[in-house]
Amino acid sequence: MGSYLCVLAVAFLGAVVQTTTGFGFGIVVMAILPFFLPYTPALVVSSTLSFVQATVVCLRYRKHISFKLMLLPLCVYFVVFAVCTRLLTMTPADSMRQALGVILVVLSLYFLFFQKRIKLRANRVVGMAAGGVSGVLSGFFGMGGPPMVLYLMAATEDTLVYMATIQFQFASTGAYNLVVRALNGMITPDLFGYIGLGLVGLAGGIALGTVIFRHLSARNLKLCVYIFMIVVGIWFALGN
Repeated sequence: MGSYLCVLAVAFLGAVVQTTTGFGFGIVVMAILPFFLPYTPALVVSSTLSFVQATVVCLRYRKHISFKLMLLPLCVYFVVFAVCTRLLTMTPADSMRQALGVILVVLSLYFLFFQKRIKLRANRVVGMAAGGVSGVLSGFFGMGGPPMVLYLMAATEDTLVYMATIQFQFASTGAYNLVVRALNGMITPDLFGYIGLGLVGLAGGIALGTVIFRHLSARNLKLCVYIFMIVVGIWFALGN
């Protein structure tokens, strides 16, 4: 029962973060869920809920999507993700847990201290590189958002275009991710209960996140998330 309640709570928290900031669902969920579920099932649950969340928000902002910005990055992503997912089925879960910890710490430190200092140029090469790195992070760790966030922040000036396009990317890759994972035998009937409860938490998190997005700055929320990521990342990296 504890694992089911965890999925409910973490889906709610992740949806609040993503709806408020535009990304972060996979980061929050994969920072917590592997404590309660084996790594691969946690990854599948996270990916499924992330797809639903992104689709809901994408439909809300669909008129502002810039499809041309996503064509090349998505093509690269699809190839890289398929390869990484296949490799994941042959990789020990303990190794992935420790690697996830390192990724969490690196991403947190970047967003805390270097995000404003490093500026990306919005060109085809950067877009393809962002798609490739996103495919690696998503395939192994279920958190492919940060590279695409950086690329789209450099490529867009309108916040609505950014929000709509990044959610389109999450929705498109989320659908593809589920198909690839299903073909690799990673989606099993015993996960449906977790996903069902997660959808309940997701709905509540989207509702609350929408309110926060309209009334509060996301700066303090981001700071809390990054610090939390560092703590959990160190915990994972040390093999606990």
